[in-house]
Amino acid sequence: MACVSGANRPISVMFVCLWLTMPSLGNTCALSVEDAYIQLAFPNARVGALYLQIQNSCPASDQLMIVRSHAASKVEFHQTVQSDNGVMSMVKIDGGLTIPPMSELKLAPGGFHVMLMGLELPKNNHHVEVTLDFDQADDIVLTLPVRLKPR
Repeated sequence: MACVSGANRPISVMFVCLWLTMPSLGNTCALSVEDAYIQLAFPNARVGALYLQIQNSCPASDQLMIVRSHAASKVEFHQTVQSDNGVMSMVKIDGGLTIPPMSELKLAPGGFHVMLMGLELPKNNHHVEVTLDFDQADDIVLTLPVRLKPR
């Protein structure tokens, strides 16, 4: 059961929650998404980063398997890492990202994030629809604001 009506419609997000039932545990628990947005380095950029927080109130972990968007030709999970000589770089992460039980997964600048490549943003539209695909929970469809990276 979704916390908002029209589970198949895009939802503007500051806070969205999705209820799921864990039959093996007989409990109801929730995944919630907060502070979700897409950041561009400059106007009309063809690459952007998706940042968000996913809270998991369940006693079992879940996995964010895929993020999809019709606005991007390619979507990948990345992590920012620092080499021994201090150089920062991004590393592609395969297989999704784990949301630990009773904890959160934070996608933020300087850490884990989702790269949206080949972006085609509609003119005069500062929002992008994305779908979060989980291993156990139902998909969550979000309409996210697009922001410029602070200078």
